[in-house]
Amino acid sequence: MKTKIYSIVFAVLLSVLAFSPLLVNKVSAVTLTCTDGTQQVGNLCLPPLQNNTSTTASGLILDAVNILLGLAAAVAILFLIIGGFQYITSAGNEETAKKGRQTVVNALIGLAIIILSFSIVEIVNSTISGCGGFGSFLGSRGC
Repeated sequence: MKTKIYSIVFAVLLSVLAFSPLLVNKVSAVTLTCTDGTQQVGNLCLPPLQNNTSTTASGLILDAVNILLGLAAAVAILFLIIGGFQYITSAGNEETAKKGRQTVVNALIGLAIIILSFSIVEIVNSTISGCGGFGSFLGSRGC
């Protein structure tokens, strides 16, 4: 059983390592200016990148909460994969199938809670900061 878990964790880490270059937003070091004042990156004219660094205490707390929620979501997805693997490889063993099914259900409940808590944090932050509406909720932090 431990060998299966180690192989699952290894496969997940290997897949994350394999797909990590796709997750990184690469911007070329040389940026040209388009005719409308935006920056040219490759063949595209893009607006300049926003600096989302927070210097206020509330901004730092919000960033920390978002990082923790992201880590919690990654753990929940890992448990979803482990539970699915347990369920698929149960080979007719009712106890293992039930355990895998319960792990999947708990991981889905955890993901739902994480998504709701992220939404609540963002809505409360936009309400307190005075930005209001869903414009700040959808990504424009600076109002």
